[in-house]
Amino acid sequence: MSVYPNPVNQTGTVTFNVESPSTATVEVYSLLGEKVISTSAETVSGLNKVNLDFSNLAAGQYTVQVKLPETVLNVKFNVVH
Repeated sequence: MSVYPNPVNQTGTVTFNVESPSTATVEVYSLLGEKVISTSAETVSGLNKVNLDFSNLAAGQYTVQVKLPETVLNVKFNVVH
């Protein structure tokens, strides 16, 4: 799983792989644990991409979490403006 570009300025893409189609919940958390973005996406087997708008977030470090039926994925990334 990754976020690119990293650091992010306005928009970024979360990429992750899944074994079988399902629904993923994509959430972004601040370092204080506040949920600042939440969306869901239908996935396909293999590589999946979710585009997110980070323009409303303050500069800093965040964690994106992808919740799938079989696992939870986490990765940190930075926002700069």
